Amino acid sequence: MALALGLGHALALTPCPGCEPVTIVVQPTNQTADYNGTVTFSVLAAGDPPLVYQWERSTDGGVSFAPLVGANLATINLSPVGAWDGYQYRVVVSNCDGDESVTSNAAILTVPFSPLMLSPALWLDGADTATITASLGSVSQWDDKSGNGRNVSQGTAAAQPTTAAATLNGLNVLSCDGGDLLSGSSALLVNSSNGTFSMLAVAKLGSLANTPIILSQDSGSGTRMPQYLRFTTLGAAQSIAFVGGTPVVEATASGSVSTGTAYQVTVLCTTIGLEAFVDGVGDGATAVSGSLNKVSSTIQVGAYYLPVI
Repeated sequence: MALALGLGHALALTPCPGCEPVTIVVQPTNQTADYNGTVTFSVLAAGDPPLVYQWERSTDGGVSFAPLVGANLATINLSPVGAWDGYQYRVVVSNCDGDESVTSNAAILTVPFSPLMLSPALWLDGADTATITASLGSVSQWDDKSGNGRNVSQGTAAAQPTTAAATLNGLNVLSCDGGDLLSGSSALLVNSSNGTFSMLAVAKLGSLANTPIILSQDSGSGTRMPQYLRFTTLGAAQSIAFVGGTPVVEATASGSVSTGTAYQVTVLCTTIGLEAFVDGVGDGATAVSGSLNKVSSTIQVGAYYLPVI
């Protein structure tokens, strides 16, 4: 407002220019990011400058939102996203000293499942060829992706599995011929008589015979411990867990195991006992006086991880 006073002058009021309200031109969009990845959300707003941004996050499906400290630009980068699957992000844009503001739509972050969400003690991923050291297809080392550095290896050429020779569910796998073995140190897996943990392996049978070991635990003196999970031909059994060389649990899910089919084999070990599952179907807990310390695979192995629970 302008005011002019003096002899011969009339009182005049002149309004100052108005403030153009803020509008959202481009809304934030839904994003997908890996567990340890980075995600970016952005907005395009219009209105008289300066524009002030404040991003907010909801962890309860959009019921409530809280401001993100330091998130005051048109674009935000978040890393690592961790287990933020389903979190929602929106931004409040204001100008004119906050007198005018608008809130954007909420964008949803999707974080696909990763074994890292389970804080695994070990994670071997056949589909991730960057973790496989091989020469002419023969694998000398398979790196642990859990972050614990529990890599497995094989220095003898005749006992090395092969890679890039086959796929399982469309993904690269390691193939074993019956005598192939990748082993690690004595600290590789849980080794407690009452250890509580679970194990998952994705594998395909090439034969119904007792299967080759691809992961073992060294006792520390160079002797491998005869404790493992394997497919077997015993009746309709689909898997057996062994402790000290003795079968302690047998999964008898409907149907019988067959060659050329990919199976998800899971073992849950608690202080109560051990239970084996094939494609999610278990046989009930079985008492066990030991712990599961290594895995015997089938002809092809695509993934293996062991989370402590």
